[in-house]
Order: sequence, then structure tokens, then C-alpha cells
Amino acid sequence: MDIVTVQERGMAGEHDPALLASALGEERVMLTNDSDFLALAAILAIRQERFAPIFFWPQRGRRIGETVRAILREARTRDYAAACSRVFYL
Repeated sequence: MDIVTVQERGMAGEHDPALLASALGEERVMLTNDSDFLALAAILAIRQERFAPIFFWPQRGRRIGETVRAILREARTRDYAAACSRVFYL
């Protein structure tokens, strides 16, 4: 896994659409606990616009190892293109 944060990318403070577009451009997934991304995904889906896969992690007591395993399970079942424009609830 190659993990980067928005801070490492110098994108702290960027709006969610820009972050999601950057993830799509780099063929990355968005791991977030920010429910604003769920609303953004709904809007983009209605517009039939492609977006990077969103892994929504509400963190309620889930350890990072469990989260990583869940992401890897999804990665093994489909390629990046098939995962795009979907939200995965962890």
C-alpha cells in the first residue's frame, strides 16, 4: 500500500471535490470519516460523474488494522475502474 495524506500532498484546506479529483487522477482511494464525502458522492452519482472510490470509516472503535484489512479485501475483489464511483462503508 502506498498511503499519502492531504497534508503530505500540500492540499490541506482544499475543498472536498478537489481532493476527490486528485485521488481519481492518481488512481487512489479516499479514506475518510468526513460525511461530507458521502453527500459529494451522491451529487456526483446523480450527475453520472466518475469519482475515486470512497472508503468511509466512521472509526467507532474500529482499529486501523481492521480497516486496512477491509480495504485490502475490496481491492482483491475488483480492479480500480470497477471500484470507481462507489462508496464502501467500513
